[in-house]
Amino acid sequence: MKSSIKVAASGFLAAALLLYAGSGFGREALARHLNETDFEAKQAEQVKAQVKAEATGSGFSFDKGTTGIKLGADTERIAITGVNGSIELKQGSGTQIEVHTRVVVDHASRTEAEAIAARSGIKVQKGKELSIKTYGEAASSRYNISIHLTVTLPKVVKAGLQAELTNGNVLLSKVTAGGPITLAADNGNITVKESGSDLVLHTDNGVVTIAGVQKSAAASVVNGNIDANKVTGPLDIRTVNGNLTVKNAYSSIKAESVAGNIHIESSKVGGHWDVSNTAGNVSLAWPEQADVQVEASATFGKPETEFPLTVKGGRVSGTLGAGTYRIEASSLAGLSLKISN
Repeated sequence: MKSSIKVAASGFLAAALLLYAGSGFGREALARHLNETDFEAKQAEQVKAQVKAEATGSGFSFDKGTTGIKLGADTERIAITGVNGSIELKQGSGTQIEVHTRVVVDHASRTEAEAIAARSGIKVQKGKELSIKTYGEAASSRYNISIHLTVTLPKVVKAGLQAELTNGNVLLSKVTAGGPITLAADNGNITVKESGSDLVLHTDNGVVTIAGVQKSAAASVVNGNIDANKVTGPLDIRTVNGNLTVKNAYSSIKAESVAGNIHIESSKVGGHWDVSNTAGNVSLAWPEQADVQVEASATFGKPETEFPLTVKGGRVSGTLGAGTYRIEASSLAGLSLKISN
């Protein structure tokens, strides 16, 4: 990944980005980058099958078959790295990892595309860290080359999981690992659908979508939105330029945005809420019978509330029920506190 993130902003935007860089999310949360020396020189052996080629609207797609990889007893982390393309992660019923590889070459003749695809694939390094890395020619002004991986994990995965992509989308569906799951992209979307693992997600430019997570989820974006739905564990989401939307998060919530709106609605309050927005509106909704202490403020404008709370100037405060959990919110713009349906 890039060693630094350039955001064209001034004043509070620059200050917020500095806070973001030191927050512990993003690339600091990732495991170390994988160097070429970490990989075997030879490419991974794939299932012996004829490469299937299909014409696309702008080039050719080559199905390079499936690679079977046995997990060692000492494997602590599975690390998957790509440059251009996509990574799809799912869980199967077998005992080994299966990696299906598809190479797409655009703006090239069939002969040129076949030669490029023949020199593209994955490299595998076994050990405590099982590394799976794509290799091939770099994209040029003439050709656009992408490698798309579909990774089917064993039914039981005792190791942690990491997937990192420079340009492209990362999708994880119904995967539970033995350790944390870390997904990252420089330019691309990250989508997680149903997982029983702790998650750390980051993209510089893209959208993060989280749905059906049983443990904690921490997500950060520089330019883009975060959408979280049905998160059982603690939720920590941050963006510099983008909106944050949460629907039903059942534990603690921490949400920060510099330029964008924040909307959080939950049928249950199961932890403290800490919400802050620099330039944008904040809208929060929770059940009428929730036991919470509320302390919220809006710098400009009068806050709106459907709860029996004290409103004085731009501040809203009060205790509802037993006041078990704390809801704190701040916004320079609008602030709305509503009863969830």
